[in-house]
Amino acid sequence: MTTINIPLAEVDITPPPHPEGGEWVYLVMWPTGDVSYSDRLGEIVVDTIQDDRYKDLLDDDSDEAHDACLVMRYEELVHVADKVQAWLVDDGASRDAFDLVLAGEDVLTALFQGRDQPFAGVWRDGAMSFEWTEDVPLVVIATDYAPFTSRPAPTGRVLTLDPSSEMSYCLSLAALGLLEFYTKAEASVSA
Repeated sequence: MTTINIPLAEVDITPPPHPEGGEWVYLVMWPTGDVSYSDRLGEIVVDTIQDDRYKDLLDDDSDEAHDACLVMRYEELVHVADKVQAWLVDDGASRDAFDLVLAGEDVLTALFQGRDQPFAGVWRDGAMSFEWTEDVPLVVIATDYAPFTSRPAPTGRVLTLDPSSEMSYCLSLAALGLLEFYTKAEASVSA
């Protein structure tokens, strides 16, 4: 359970020695340029999440602790998704790729409601559709849809953030460019 954070001014290409003589499993490069080395994904999540209780639950293997950690990852990704969705709408409107005046009420609802409200579909040709075809991507949270619930997952121009595991959470942040995430077990998974 060792994490080492290296300030940008001290970063070089050589990782610090591992306290147990092995190699670090995870490396994170933050937007500040700082680098973190860790052996546990949970330690990386602790560095990103807005709830101090997460660290207290890292060594608790109970179902209750796992559920609490999932809720905290979910809430953090909802917070991030709300900001990303607002930015995507603003960017699309400023580039004239999306016209708020011409968009239907169901499209506007899907874009402007909180990301903790699952996408309920849009009306197309007299039927409910779960395909998102707007120029502005729709940001959703994976655990709100199948296979986690019975609700169908939207398709099309959709950006899905996944809090279901610590790995999928880190990969979601990397896909948004909020961090660069590398693991010894796989090739680079940074965005």
